[in-house]
Amino acid sequence: MKKLLFSFVLLALPVLSYASKADLFSYDVQKVKALFVNADALDHFVEMNRDINLLEKINPAIANWKNNASESINLFDKGPEKLMGIPPFWWGFFLNWVGVLLVYLLTDHNKEYTRDALIGFLVGTVIYVGFYFCWWGSWLW
Repeated sequence: MKKLLFSFVLLALPVLSYASKADLFSYDVQKVKALFVNADALDHFVEMNRDINLLEKINPAIANWKNNASESINLFDKGPEKLMGIPPFWWGFFLNWVGVLLVYLLTDHNKEYTRDALIGFLVGTVIYVGFYFCWWGSWLW
């Protein structure tokens, strides 16, 4: 019973400590309406001028960076071959050893993809074990 009460107090403490700060939730209605008017004007401009790319006209270096960043945004996407559209890392991460086995069998024993699935399996296992010990360790004391 003491553990349950202690857990409740720990969960309720942050909520109760901020309950007296009512000014956090107040806002100026006129400022919000003014911001939406500006956003509506920008939206209307973009709708009317779809062929204009302002980013390239303002700063070509930013446009170049944006194109390079969009190419390298998928860190775990190793190439065109994915199983059902899912990279091998996530197969290993979510399905553990079954995902590693599926990747190994369905990619015709591709070592690179199997290694990525194995890395996903190890990362997922470490995270699961960490959460397991944190959860049960918090209840043991």
